Amino acid sequence: MTEATVRNILAMEPFEPITICMSGRTSHDISDPDSVTIPPGGGVLQIHAGGRWRAILSLDHIVSIETIPGPSFQRAD
Repeated sequence: MTEATVRNILAMEPFEPITICMSGRTSHDISDPDSVTIPPGGGVLQIHAGGRWRAILSLDHIVSIETIPGPSFQRAD
């Protein structure tokens, strides 16, 4: 999965919750796009919640990103 693809998915308005599926058969649900950061240099996604790191995912191991049925998230400006 490319960094540009992930950034485009996270930037969609309104944002729909997603599941990131990894090559090791784990998955990570994202309901808020602001809970994901891509540090300078890329290559990984950092997922955080409540001020704590939840996971660091290699972009090379993302198999798919699927939308989760449910309410959309509208960013506050």
